[in-house]
Order: sequence, then C-alpha cells, then structure tokens
Amino acid sequence: MGERLQKTQKSQQRREDILACARELFERKGFANTSINDIAQACGIKRENVYYYYPSRGDILIELVRPNNQVLVDGMERILAANVTPVTRLFLALQHHIRLFDRVALDTVTVGLRGIAHDDRQSVHKEVRPLYKRYEDCWVQLIEEGAQAGVLRTMDNPKLVVFAILGMCNWLTHWYDPAGPVSLDGIVDVFFNLIAGGLVDASRLKTAIGKELANLPPTLLATAHGAASA
Repeated sequence: MGERLQKTQKSQQRREDILACARELFERKGFANTSINDIAQACGIKRENVYYYYPSRGDILIELVRPNNQVLVDGMERILAANVTPVTRLFLALQHHIRLFDRVALDTVTVGLRGIAHDDRQSVHKEVRPLYKRYEDCWVQLIEEGAQAGVLRTMDNPKLVVFAILGMCNWLTHWYDPAGPVSLDGIVDVFFNLIAGGLVDASRLKTAIGKELANLPPTLLATAHGAASA
C-alpha cells in the first residue's frame, strides 16, 4: 500500500513538473513556438516521458488554462447575481477579468492557435470554447441589463461591444509586464474610465459639442481643420 502511494505521489509530482515547465515556456516563447522536446529538455526528462502523461501539447495547454477559465465564468456569474447597480457590476466584471491575468490563458484566446498541429487546435478549442462562450454570454447579459435599466446605452449589437471590451483586456498579453510600473488595479481604473465613458448615452454630449462648435470663431475652426489636414 505504501509503495503504491509513493508511485502515485511521484506520478503526480511529475505531472506538476511538466506543467510548470510548459507554463514557463508557453509564457516566454508562446504555445505555437514550444515543442514537446522543449518541454522535455526543460524538465530534464525524455520526450517519451512527457507523452506518457500528456499525449499532446494541446492536452498540456488544456490542463493549464482550464482552472482559470472556470474561475472566470464562476466569478462572472456571481457578479451578475450581485445586488449592485449596472455600473458597479461593470466595474466588478472588468476588475475580475484583469485581476485574473494569465498570459497563457489569454494567449489561447487572443492570438488563437494558428500555425500549430490540427489535432492540438481541435482538442484545445473543444475544451476551451464552450467555457469562453459562456463567459462572453455573461458579458452580453451585463450590457443588455444595464441598457434595460437605462444606465448604459442601448446597443444594436451588444456582442460587438463585448468583443471590444474583452479584446482590449486580452491584449494585455502583448504588453503587460508584472514587474513594470503599472499595476493591474491601475489598468482596471484606466480601462473602466474608457469603457464607462463609451457606454454612457453620448447623444446629449454630441448636442452640446455641436452647440460649442457653432459658437467658435471661424479662425479657430480653420486652424483646427488645417492642423488635421497637415
């Protein structure tokens, strides 16, 4: 019994070691540029040993991103059920997404899986897509309910708004440096200001701007036009 337990623990440790090495490589090189050989070398084991635990790179990636994706969905569903205003709900949803920053998981949905083996791509999409689809639907629900409450603008295509929001957030994978001067909470504040500003009813603002433009001296308008043309 003791020997069997030791084997089980050793097997679990090997799995965790492979995942840790794979995550580091995926973060540094990207999924498409990391091979099973790379992972095996980083772990100090033979390629066959990696295949024993994970038949493909896709299986490794699924194991890495599944927990975070589930946390995203679960958290979003709790936010939707919270007794708060639509604007607060929007802030919480944005904060939830950005605070769970995971370069590997975001890389999976932002750059896709172009240039990799068909089998890898199929297995990852089969696992990841249903969860992410549910997550997108939660965001659409948030936008629609905010519009119904008269707090957010009514959009002809709320899904397009969601794609814009998530696209902006997910692009963090291309530039965000955890060791840099900008914190995730700082990013939340900036992004929220941008998004909330875009979702308020801008019709009255446009009317006010139109009135101001009508009262500007022609010389100022000409200067602005000239600068834009230059």
